[in-house]
Amino acid sequence: MNSFLASVLGGFAENERQRVIFNFCNLFRGKARP
Repeated sequence: MNSFLASVLGGFAENERQRVIFNFCNLFRGKARP
């Protein structure tokens, strides 16, 4: 596998994971808010 392609896919996976965690935190904060 091309190392460049692997690094690009790894970057996409990292960004996606951070976005999911960020959205989950916002959702949790929204539910916790009265």
